[in-house]
Amino acid sequence: MTMAVAVPDGFGARASLFAITLVTLQVGRVVYFHIAGHGRPDPQQSIRIMFWFGLSAPFWIVGGLVNDGDVRGWLWAVAVLVDYTGSYLGWPTPRLGAQRLGVQGIAAEHLAERYQQFLLIALGEAIFVIGLAFSGSGFHAEQTAAFVLALATTVLLWRIYFHLAGGTLGAAVGNSGDPARLATDMAFAHLAMIAGIVLTGVGMELYITEPFGPLPATWLIPIIGGPALFLAGRSALEYQVFARISRSRIVGLLALALLVPATLPLRPLTAGTAATLVLLGVAGADSRHSRHRPREMARPPF
Repeated sequence: MTMAVAVPDGFGARASLFAITLVTLQVGRVVYFHIAGHGRPDPQQSIRIMFWFGLSAPFWIVGGLVNDGDVRGWLWAVAVLVDYTGSYLGWPTPRLGAQRLGVQGIAAEHLAERYQQFLLIALGEAIFVIGLAFSGSGFHAEQTAAFVLALATTVLLWRIYFHLAGGTLGAAVGNSGDPARLATDMAFAHLAMIAGIVLTGVGMELYITEPFGPLPATWLIPIIGGPALFLAGRSALEYQVFARISRSRIVGLLALALLVPATLPLRPLTAGTAATLVLLGVAGADSRHSRHRPREMARPPF
């Protein structure tokens, strides 16, 4: 609840509240589960995680207390980098070494559902954002067209995610020879996709608000970069589930890269339409590839 209150102004007046609450939650959950689980399954794992949280906590707290927004951004960027580096490397700690979290006690299907739920929440947030943007517009024809395009984009993101790989996560973890490593890699793939969805939502809000206004180059970061980041994360997930990457993903990423110089002289709605057409092409290629074929079985690379 405190985080929910702090987030809307997390980079402003409530930065200290956000940072202190975040650190308290990070440290508090590790301490709680260590006590509640009586140190099982690995008491040293709590020490490893607390060591890395101890490295990032000063950057979070100092970043929340400084008055300079630019300094805060850099400090928090370092804190995020420390947190995710520690997680990815297995929290290497002096004298204890590194140890990835095990998933032996977690059902594969349950883990898959958690990942899927996180992504669905991000899609729901995107729908909420574009709904707010449209409700605050004048409901003109061009804004209505932009709203419909944004909804279509959201549906395509959902379709691309769940087609085959996104719906086969549980089987992939269950078939893996190293489920802990696969589960960790999947978490980072979902992080990239969720960031892509959030960024795409920002782009959709922009072209709903100003569909035929000028197109600053920075607007292409969410309008084109959001779908590209999502496709990059989805490509990583496909490799983790099937040990391959579809050509449609690679072609889609190349097409989005080419759209950046091509859409600079255009309008925001036109750029958004071009990005959505690329996603439509990827979704269409997926459907053609799987038509009249048996469902592909999960074959993780390790």
